[in-house]
Amino acid sequence: MKQILEREPGIDHAKIEEIIIQASVLMSTMGDLSWPFTGIAELTRTRNHVALNFYIPYNVAVMLIDKKFTPEQLTLERIR
Repeated sequence: MKQILEREPGIDHAKIEEIIIQASVLMSTMGDLSWPFTGIAELTRTRNHVALNFYIPYNVAVMLIDKKFTPEQLTLERIR
């Protein structure tokens, strides 16, 4: 993702129609296991963002929208 943003710094996330991600089995499994804990209701209830660290769709979306992925993108206010 970082390489794409370096190559295309002005990329418009709203115009992207499809994203294909190649991931290791471990990365994919961690994403699958974290998914049930990534809904806004669950994040509000637990007030814990750890599952989002492993959830590939959130990480990719944040990188495309914010052009960065820092602790700022893991605050409950930002997630909402």
